[in-house]
Amino acid sequence: MSGSCDIRRGRQQVLIVDDDASIRNLLHLYFEQEGYEVETAETGEQALERFESGRFHLVILDYYMPGINGLEVASAIHGQDPSVPLVLITGMAHTLANVDLTPTGIMKIFAKPFDMCELAKWLRSLADPS
Repeated sequence: MSGSCDIRRGRQQVLIVDDDASIRNLLHLYFEQEGYEVETAETGEQALERFESGRFHLVILDYYMPGINGLEVASAIHGQDPSVPLVLITGMAHTLANVDLTPTGIMKIFAKPFDMCELAKWLRSLADPS
């Protein structure tokens, strides 16, 4: 999974939140192979607990999850630490087309199924905005 999708940036911590185990596991494996420390959560509630107990450099969230949704989780995380980049992944991106995401702190939305190389490219642009 490396090569042209390489996003290595040291031992930064990533929180991956998705109720779909296959997506969680795919992202976990990918970021771990790229040298990141990875934590995962299955629900929004778990995500908030993990965020409060750690220091994360990136949070990737699903939109639709049991309990609180990804937008609500993003808003809470953004309220605690506005410097953390938040990425939303969803199979329903079209439903968010007219939603103002500014209060949530979400920087980017990737529609499922998403391309890992596109995600990696976007993450590299965060590190090197030139």
